[in-house]
Amino acid sequence: MLVFRSAALLIALIAMSAPRTALGQAQSQPAAIAPEHQDMAAKRAKEREKINNCQKLATEQKILPRDRPQFQFVINCLDG
Repeated sequence: MLVFRSAALLIALIAMSAPRTALGQAQSQPAAIAPEHQDMAAKRAKEREKINNCQKLATEQKILPRDRPQFQFVINCLDG
């Protein structure tokens, strides 16, 4: 019993001391990008925003992520 308790405590301490990983990639700030690449970064940000909006729309319409390629929902949303 004491062995299990100390093993559980050791695992908990290791898990708490492990570095936290980021859940998503941080969006880059336009000021942090070289001036010659800012227009491309802005274009990519707009494109990413369109894709996110289409994904949200698919979620609102309760289309499962596994079914979205089958219905080509996001592609049709981006086209029209």
